Amino acid sequence: MTRADVVSHVSGHGTRFPEGKLVLSALPYAIAACANLAGGAASDVLVRRLGVKRGRRSLVQQFRKLLKQGEHERQRIGRE
Repeated sequence: MTRADVVSHVSGHGTRFPEGKLVLSALPYAIAACANLAGGAASDVLVRRLGVKRGRRSLVQQFRKLLKQGEHERQRIGRE
């Protein structure tokens, strides 16, 4: 493989994907960036209201509750 082939492959030229699909492939990263910002903002608010120790722990506890709810729902669906 020549250097030109590698550059062509990396830059996206020579692929058979339409440009619209390539733009959509960046969507998970954009959502993750927004989630990081929202999580940081939520953490800041909770730390200001509850203090460092309780604010950070409450955020983790809420996340654990969401994970448990999802696990229970998945098990419930699997039994049906």
